Amino acid sequence: MSALTSVLSMGLATGVALYLAHTRLPGKRLIFGVLMLSIIAPPFVSSLVYIMLFGRRGLITRQLLGLNIDPYGWQGVALMQTAGFTAMAAPST
Repeated sequence: MSALTSVLSMGLATGVALYLAHTRLPGKRLIFGVLMLSIIAPPFVSSLVYIMLFGRRGLITRQLLGLNIDPYGWQGVALMQTAGFTAMAAPST
């Protein structure tokens, strides 16, 4: 799990950092703000937000996309760790 999330988060963080540093497209401040907010927010609050958005009956998965997935397996854990570690790694790269 640690190797998988490390590789995924560093790859995603490198892409986000390159986007923030080398493009003139709009949305850079929004992405940077979301990254900073996820670093500042306590992990418990972030976990609750992810569950409310992407859980079995979450707002995004069930209401908007109509998906019926189970995010509580190893894939969900890897996805949430990747999201958390990307937020920490992107501003520093």
